[in-house]
Amino acid sequence: MLEDVIQAIIETLGAAGLGAVRAFRRDELRSCEGALVCVSVRNARGLPAGFGGYLGLGTDPETGLSSELYGARCRLELGLDIYAARGAENGPAECLRCAELIVPALKALPEGLKIASLEFGQALPDGETGRFVCHGVLEATAHFIARAGKEDGEFTDFILRGSVKR
Repeated sequence: MLEDVIQAIIETLGAAGLGAVRAFRRDELRSCEGALVCVSVRNARGLPAGFGGYLGLGTDPETGLSSELYGARCRLELGLDIYAARGAENGPAECLRCAELIVPALKALPEGLKIASLEFGQALPDGETGRFVCHGVLEATAHFIARAGKEDGEFTDFILRGSVKR
């Protein structure tokens, strides 16, 4: 479930021309020369999604048949940490430029990811990478639709509602 959220953000930022990876991938951070946004889940909290998870009726995209939909909601705090390009002349300015590009890019996120707030801190030197880093926090609510198994009808997966708009 949460991997879908991270992947949607990475794809959205990539479509806007920003380099983005899952956080904690130090190998990619070291090998990439340009600015990079590292995306992570910092906190996740499940929320009720209707009575018993019931969302109503919907049409199955594969079969075209009407069926009952169940789902889940999750309140998320995501990390969007911007690392300036290696050797950037003005690392803090580059972090700010990236932050300004992130804001409009996030409008293309899937409809199932509703942004509540986005905040960036001060760009500071990062001793481990030799770059400037600006830590960002994105608060959002993710809406997932449950996928049931064909045989027994038990939920086997939860899928982020919508898709990345290109």
